[in-house]
Amino acid sequence: MTVTLHTIGYQGRDPESFVAALIAAGIATLIDVRAGPHSRKPGFSKSQLAQHLQEAGIAYLHLVALGNPPAGREAAKAGRIEDYRRAMGGQLDSEAGQGDLRNAAGCAAASPSCLMCFEADAAQCHRSLVAARLADQHGFQINHIPGTERQTALPL
Repeated sequence: MTVTLHTIGYQGRDPESFVAALIAAGIATLIDVRAGPHSRKPGFSKSQLAQHLQEAGIAYLHLVALGNPPAGREAAKAGRIEDYRRAMGGQLDSEAGQGDLRNAAGCAAASPSCLMCFEADAAQCHRSLVAARLADQHGFQINHIPGTERQTALPL
């Protein structure tokens, strides 16, 4: 049986609609793949988000080594897609990245899990690269939970 790994972005959502989308998808564990789990958007910083999730019966796991490194963020903002992909590849290939990929894979194999970052459109977010790596390594099927708004930038 193929395991489905979900992804979601919180852009355009409030905490209530975000948690509702996770519940609707049957998610048991949210895997936060932000390098820095902070947000200017109320309710989405690590401790606040973990509390909202706990109240809904959803576990929270932050895997910092699956976050987009500073060089990757700078390259993406500048539109240097190959540099961005190279930085993310290096991050995922690092010892810490490999360890967090194993942690994410174990979590996804054990219960319905979802990778989370900011961008509504997974094609605009590094979580799609993390998901693709997990799919390649573990045969997961990927399901991107639709966002509430779509972006029109170039896919990363």
